[in-house]
Amino acid sequence: MNKAKLQSIGVYVKRDAGQEKVVCPKCSHTRKASNKKDPCLSVNIDEGIYNCHNCGWNGTVAESKNKKQYNLPTYKDGILTADWLSFFENRGIDRQTLINMNVTMESVWMPQEQKEVDTVIFNYFRNEVLINKKYRTLNKGFKMEKDAELVFYNMDNMEKDVVCIVEGEMDVLTFAQAGVYSVISVPNGASKGNNNLQYLDNCADYLSEDRVKTVILATDNDEPGLKLRDELARRLGKNRCKIVHYPKGCKDANDVLLKLGAEAVQGLIKTCEFYPLDGIIPHQDFFDGTLDLYKNGIDKGDIVGLKDNYGKEGGFDDLLSFKTSMLYLITGIPSHGKSSFLNYVEVLLAVKCGWKFGIYSPEHYPLQYLVYRYAELLVGKPFFEGKSGQRMNQMELEKALEFIKDHFFFIRPPNGMAKMEYIIDLGKELVRRHGIKGFTIDPWNTIDHDYGSQGSETLYIEKSLNKLTSFKQECDLAVFIVAHPRKMGKDAKGKYEIPSLYDISGSKSFYDKADVGISVYRDFENDVTTVYVQKVKFKHIGELGNASFRYGLNNSRYYPCDPDYPENFLENLDNHIKDKLIQTDMKETLNYDHVEEAEWEVDPSDEGAWMSMKNHRLTDNPF
Repeated sequence: MNKAKLQSIGVYVKRDAGQEKVVCPKCSHTRKASNKKDPCLSVNIDEGIYNCHNCGWNGTVAESKNKKQYNLPTYKDGILTADWLSFFENRGIDRQTLINMNVTMESVWMPQEQKEVDTVIFNYFRNEVLINKKYRTLNKGFKMEKDAELVFYNMDNMEKDVVCIVEGEMDVLTFAQAGVYSVISVPNGASKGNNNLQYLDNCADYLSEDRVKTVILATDNDEPGLKLRDELARRLGKNRCKIVHYPKGCKDANDVLLKLGAEAVQGLIKTCEFYPLDGIIPHQDFFDGTLDLYKNGIDKGDIVGLKDNYGKEGGFDDLLSFKTSMLYLITGIPSHGKSSFLNYVEVLLAVKCGWKFGIYSPEHYPLQYLVYRYAELLVGKPFFEGKSGQRMNQMELEKALEFIKDHFFFIRPPNGMAKMEYIIDLGKELVRRHGIKGFTIDPWNTIDHDYGSQGSETLYIEKSLNKLTSFKQECDLAVFIVAHPRKMGKDAKGKYEIPSLYDISGSKSFYDKADVGISVYRDFENDVTTVYVQKVKFKHIGELGNASFRYGLNNSRYYPCDPDYPENFLENLDNHIKDKLIQTDMKETLNYDHVEEAEWEVDPSDEGAWMSMKNHRLTDNPF
């Protein structure tokens, strides 16, 4: 089975099982003549895994054992009543178009009306298989088939080179009425934030650049529709997207049909324009943006609700917010908690704001050593026996893992260390397939840095950070980099100095290129972790200053310094997770002995989880 799937993506193996090396469909044809036939693509046919040793292209065609099983609905060829035919006629859609587009009718129970009513059915086919059904009443009540897969409507009419995406089934029917059939619709319109485009994840392969060269975006001409358009362009790649401009007074394609006729609907496709280039700003964009800024003020960014400094109101949220198209740089002495603080911020952004993250963190392999930390942050209880507080139960762990599966995507390190280009390419794919908004590199020194190719370490770092800057702007991502400082000196009291962004090993470019710079410092004597915001490029993002926290050893969370402040279970997380997990309150005690003259000797696998210092002992350390 895997052999056929491999062939479907251009990987032609001769064997039915085992391992084989073949030419790579992505790069072999671009190589010089002597290397065109070089079998640079390694293929494990049994597992469906492939990896190119030349260009880095890799992936799998095998279905995951944990792949969700969806319900397949039953097709019923119900004939539309006179009321429904009249409804569509008033929208400019005739009976033949309804027949051609497999629009049917059923009498079903609808939650909005609390009774069984006649509904029109939009049947969602993919490869001639009925995947889902949308039910609609005359009173605009809607529901989808229970436990069915979310996909685009009208996928079987997609053409290979060009497809138009609209916001509703009615617009698909409108284009069909005008003789334009390669049009698909999102299943649930434009939602607030447009963060969860599950249908796009499910159909990513059908909209790949290999299959579809041009994507025309014809969402509604209102704020939710325009935000959906921009998110689709971000996910699919702005370079191949075009946008439809509706005539004045028209909100969508159906408005155009009713007011201007079928020829005008065809004209929407003929007159669409390429999505604006990132480097060229259309005047209308900043005109509208300036007026919006005048009316509504500046958008600060997402806040995480993290209390600090004895739980005072505002606190860390007043100090710093998080926005896409920004580069966040985090430094700190090893074992002072820079990774664990960033992990907490990631979880809070995922739960409170719906962010998804791509993670490159090869120091935390096997991966379960990182994942269990995310689970502790979500559940608020220790993963291992032996920590203070009640250990999380299996149900809590499974719910946490389900959330992690939907919000965190981990990049597998290749043999050896990955080059920057490899990491960025996979990051772009995660944007396309899963809509990630954050991307973490932890730490910087785990990348395969070829300093010699640029003549000097300083020049290499500058160019690499420029690549990441282009990456975050092109994909509208928040990029987080964890970078170690040089070995810091001690003050007169024997304490390590607080590192600044200029202390990061390698180059002052780290300070220059970062939009936000953070240093994390832990005072072990007083059990206080202080986060210093040392650079903020844009004032609406935050301000210079610091926030102090108490680190929760039993769950890796950060709390106000007040020892009496209750460590309420999931206090910072939303009801989506609360409803799935058992709530509890807990307090922890931490006892440790710290040798002030300790030398750093960091275990990379434990960096940020807790302390791994020579001559340093924790009485409650599970590692």
